[in-house]
Amino acid sequence: MRLVRRRLKVAVVGDGHLRDAVRSLAESLDHSASLFFRVPEKEKRRILAQSVYYLHLSTAEGFSISTLEAIALGAYPILLASEYNAAVELIKSLEYGTAVSSLREAA
Repeated sequence: MRLVRRRLKVAVVGDGHLRDAVRSLAESLDHSASLFFRVPEKEKRRILAQSVYYLHLSTAEGFSISTLEAIALGAYPILLASEYNAAVELIKSLEYGTAVSSLREAA
């Protein structure tokens, strides 16, 4: 988000310990952030289908259905790399997406 010169609309879907950090980072970079905590599956798919990027910040993830959904709906996945995140292996095998080492790098 730091490298983008135009104002972005950031949608944070779901809940977790990094939610507030992501919102604060987006707002500090002059982007607008919308939070969606508990949304129906249909609404999640609508949000994903309108997204250019999919930012997945879990450090421990098994087989990531949400990453596959994002890819299927046209969003480019950016994942937080960790040895316990199988979603990173997914994007490597698909040769589509980026793994970053920190939230700051994702920005």
